[in-house]
Amino acid sequence: MTNLPNSPPTLQGEWNADRLLSLSLNLHGISVELRTSCASLLTYCRSLFRRYVSPCQRQPGIVLQLELVDFPVVLPALASSGVVVHRGQGIICTTDQRYFFVELDGRGTLVIDRSTSIVTGQVTPVLLTDQNLLNRLLVGSLVLLLREQGIFPVHGFAVARDGWGALFVGSSGTGKTTAGLGLVQAGWGFLSNDLSLLCEAGHRVHVLCSPEQVHITAETASFFPELQPLIETGGGKFAFYVEDIYPHAVVDRAEVKWLLFPRVRQNQLTQLKRMTKSGALIALLPHSLAAWDRAMVPAHFSLLSRLVETALAYRVDLAADFHRLSSLLADLPDETS
Repeated sequence: MTNLPNSPPTLQGEWNADRLLSLSLNLHGISVELRTSCASLLTYCRSLFRRYVSPCQRQPGIVLQLELVDFPVVLPALASSGVVVHRGQGIICTTDQRYFFVELDGRGTLVIDRSTSIVTGQVTPVLLTDQNLLNRLLVGSLVLLLREQGIFPVHGFAVARDGWGALFVGSSGTGKTTAGLGLVQAGWGFLSNDLSLLCEAGHRVHVLCSPEQVHITAETASFFPELQPLIETGGGKFAFYVEDIYPHAVVDRAEVKWLLFPRVRQNQLTQLKRMTKSGALIALLPHSLAAWDRAMVPAHFSLLSRLVETALAYRVDLAADFHRLSSLLADLPDETS
């Protein structure tokens, strides 16, 4: 057993440099290189990051190293004095000043080195078949490192029109995806489904396209005839890439103009209610700020403060007529400056 190159001593496995395969990505100006000796993992990542595959091979800002193993190693660091960020459903995440560790109940491990921007992972065949979980892990590991570049996540669905972005923020079940897909169906561009990426550009905040699929329930799909052929028997959620259903819908970035907090309201009309800046910030924080990472809190909080200062915040009451949301946004007074 030999150490993976540039990896911490706690994660070891077979790594054959002679069979090394690589994939270059351009993730919003940040060069990412995927390295693996497993062709199936390379094919999987090429599909997941399809929007960002780049023919140019530059010095990578982030390196993602993956190997396929039968049994991932147990990370001793998880038993150390590191801060436990998440524990549940067979997933344990801990962090210290340098490393972020993820262990998946024998299905895989990830070590994210924040000082070198290198992600080292071991994936089992079982995890490779769980696309939803593996997608979240790979995208999430990159997002942790993107924060070092001034790009921060928020739990939200983002769309855009004419360069202006609408960001729906809230917990699962609040109608973010339904409202967002309604706008995409109406001709708006798509940016992100669940993990929106924010950065400052000048004195404004932009939302960036995120490498993820859309996950919806059969109930949500029932509102969209074009999605119903995708519904799987047995219920639950299913996933699809937006561009496979709405060609040319994906856009790269937009300036956030509307900050929207949806909630489902039965037997009412869909309507917008203006929020104060302080109220919007309070509503935004639980869905974005990672309080456990004290080193990044000041920069992240500054970005969120800028967002509520420059965007128009509204509470959105969603009803069965949610398709009229596009016209409601168009009728709002233009207060941009």
